[in-house]
Amino acid sequence: MIHFALEQAEHQSEGNGNPEARIFGVGNGDNAATCESEQGNQKSAFNGWAAVLVQSWQRTGQVKLVARSAGLVSGRVLIEISSNLKPHAVHLARDERNGPAGTHRSFGQMKAAL
Repeated sequence: MIHFALEQAEHQSEGNGNPEARIFGVGNGDNAATCESEQGNQKSAFNGWAAVLVQSWQRTGQVKLVARSAGLVSGRVLIEISSNLKPHAVHLARDERNGPAGTHRSFGQMKAAL
């Protein structure tokens, strides 16, 4: 289980967490794992991966994201926030259950792509 948290950047005023940002959602790409919430601040890794969505109300600044898991070294990343960034499109993942990449493990045996 990976636990995510937001912390104040060093140059910002001290406080509890980061009031200008929040963890909006978490995921791991495993569509078969429906028992875990995609809201909150923790998610199990799937094939070693997990993702977190961060929402900020700041126009500029920094947000520090921390990821922790028992028995592993914690990771930290400083996210730059800028109002100069252009919006980008969100692309939907295609349904690969019967696609050329193979069959999803929750729908049958995995087949290697040739």
